[in-house]
Amino acid sequence: MSKPMAAPFLPRTLFDTESVGKAAERLAEAAGKAARAALKLGREAALGPLPHPEVMIMMIGKRCNLKCEFCELWKYTDLMRASMACHVIDQARTLGIPNLVITGGEPFVHPGIFEIISHAKNAHMGLNITTNGFFLRRDAQRITELKVDSLSVSIDGPREVHDHLRGRKGSFDRIQDGFAALREAGYPGIVNIYFVTTNKNVFHLRAMYEFAKERGFKFNFWPVNDAPDLHVRTEEEKTAYLDFCDWVVENDPDFHGRKDYYRAGLRYHSGAPFNVRCLGVEQQVGVFYNGDVIPCCMWGDPSLTIGNVFSQPLADILRSQSCSRTMEGMQTRGCDNGCFNHSLYEYNVRTGKPFIIEKGTVAQR
Repeated sequence: MSKPMAAPFLPRTLFDTESVGKAAERLAEAAGKAARAALKLGREAALGPLPHPEVMIMMIGKRCNLKCEFCELWKYTDLMRASMACHVIDQARTLGIPNLVITGGEPFVHPGIFEIISHAKNAHMGLNITTNGFFLRRDAQRITELKVDSLSVSIDGPREVHDHLRGRKGSFDRIQDGFAALREAGYPGIVNIYFVTTNKNVFHLRAMYEFAKERGFKFNFWPVNDAPDLHVRTEEEKTAYLDFCDWVVENDPDFHGRKDYYRAGLRYHSGAPFNVRCLGVEQQVGVFYNGDVIPCCMWGDPSLTIGNVFSQPLADILRSQSCSRTMEGMQTRGCDNGCFNHSLYEYNVRTGKPFIIEKGTVAQR
């Protein structure tokens, strides 16, 4: 025999119309909650479990003020509207994604950048901005006032080398002026130096590492992606690269566990065919300026698109069969889209498994 249902709440005096009204409101609210809960359970059953990425990487535009040898974003002017960026941030926070990386292009050419920053900080998100550093002098005070948690600034060598690779004379000095402005403003956040390793700057790796450490900055580097003319290939270049990699892995705790990644970088630059895997969606999720959602930051590759946040809720995209298939494929077959960035060594360190999957093989999750 089924257990009888409890009687609904009734007011003490049925003739007390105010009490009756309040009781009806409570009953309606309870029914609404039950219906929403049932809908949520039904949606989750239909769409699958919800991943919980730690970071959202949001490309707010393809526009850039520099003309780097290894990048073509200078050709474009496309931007995400600030209102849409804020909408995406709201969805991320609703899902419990705690951290946001704003990237481009160059984020500080976006006319709504500080509206987007303010919205992210008001949502209590940890915030990192990747930048070429050209506008730091202009914007140091606002960056400080808005409590941006960290800045990742691209520097690819000493003055002449950096300016050549970045396609604009004076770029290196502008960055130094920006650092001075940040110090003057009292910026309390973390500054990372990002160094893209090429055959034109590989001999400056140690010097730029020391440059960062002398200023109290963090340092990170990786082989240039998808730019064969700049790959490290000669024996002299490879020796310089490996000597620094072995030294920094041995001497700096921040780099422990990355030796396999750095050594595989030469295999990547040699053109040897292999697939790679990362924790896309599980650890990070990317949003392109046009709303496309991808597992990472390999912008513009339609094969990685799992939905569009401008036309459907982010929660539904992350629960979708398309997302599940992408995650499964990434772990078992890997990607072959030219990626070789820091998410690979993070996979290796976090899982203890190799990030390389040899062509034609299937790996275990």
